[in-house]
Amino acid sequence: SVFKKMATGKKKFSKNKKKNWRKHAKVDEIEEFLEEKRLEERIGGPASEKSNDDLFIISTEASDEGAERISRKNRPSKPLRSELNLLEVDGKQGKRKDWMMDSSDEDLPIKKTRGRSRISKASITNKTNKEKESKIQDLWDNSDVTADSSDLPINRKPKMPNTLAQTRLTRFPVVELPAPGTSYNPTHQDHQSLLREALEQEFRRKKKEEKVERWYNGLGNMNHVERQDTWLKEISEGLFEDNPGEESTNSEGEEYVSKRPVRAEDRKTQKQRRKAKEQKFERAKWKSEKERRQRENNIYCLKSLKRQIRERETVLKAKANKKLEQKKQQLNQPLRLGRLRFEDPMVDFKLTEELPDSLRKLKPEGSILRDRYKSLQKRNILEPRKKTRLRRKYKIKYVEKRSYKED
Repeated sequence: SVFKKMATGKKKFSKNKKKNWRKHAKVDEIEEFLEEKRLEERIGGPASEKSNDDLFIISTEASDEGAERISRKNRPSKPLRSELNLLEVDGKQGKRKDWMMDSSDEDLPIKKTRGRSRISKASITNKTNKEKESKIQDLWDNSDVTADSSDLPINRKPKMPNTLAQTRLTRFPVVELPAPGTSYNPTHQDHQSLLREALEQEFRRKKKEEKVERWYNGLGNMNHVERQDTWLKEISEGLFEDNPGEESTNSEGEEYVSKRPVRAEDRKTQKQRRKAKEQKFERAKWKSEKERRQRENNIYCLKSLKRQIRERETVLKAKANKKLEQKKQQLNQPLRLGRLRFEDPMVDFKLTEELPDSLRKLKPEGSILRDRYKSLQKRNILEPRKKTRLRRKYKIKYVEKRSYKED
């Protein structure tokens, strides 16, 4: 149709500009022709100019392509899988064993699986039964019979778990010896040192309680509105000026003047933009050239470079040693395995007037179960825990029953 011809017609363009020549010029056919010529030059010239001896070769050796193949009808029949499952091989029912092809089994039918030639089990059953009969021996015979090493049970050494080979993460002993002052008949010096340790521990506990109490008295008594006002006041500190009515001035006392909008006369022309771009390119080129010259001049500063490398290695070695010392110190302290930190248990002690005269009158202090539990936490086996109370997510609502109201 006319519309189809108009759609598929050649697009017109002006030929009086060099830009359109480059855009609409078609040189695909010329490039294909030149590429064919280059290929012919690489392979020794065009095929039309070569002789038959250069193009063809007469084969003098026989090929195996014409060998007769065995048809599917002439192939030996395979036994059914149900029959193979009923066969006994090595004294176990249904167990299959791979038999490799040897010189004595050339006349047996071959079964190909996964690229390897195997003998079908139906044809080797008689052979395996004969081998089994030759190995049968009388167990009650007293004659010296050398037992086969393959029939003996293998006593394998149990494998040690990998966790046992790991180094301990702490140096604390499993059971720590109690302090000498905890004895029922301690010396005066040992007992006083134990009391001093218990007193220091009590002071630390009181200090923590006072800190929490100070916070509670300062902020805990505030309601939600007061707390929100305090928070807003702290956050907005310094954002607003003291006298918002006065005009804003700078440090010199002059009035602040906002920037004027850019006029059309102040905008850069295309030529100015091109020059600025060229200057930027020249500066980057000069900077890279300067860096290259500095790298080339570094060859004359080998002594100073070696000194800097030695200083750097010394600093890194010192940091590594410091990190190693910190790791060693961590072995003497319990790690933080959870949200809570480990707290030392309270020291068990008795006052001087509470010390008994004999072991029979001694009343034990503390708990063995609590001591073992704290020891597991200290040796990084258990994380420190805190007893939590169950809290209701809803308030209890009291409702009078209808039967109660009626009464």
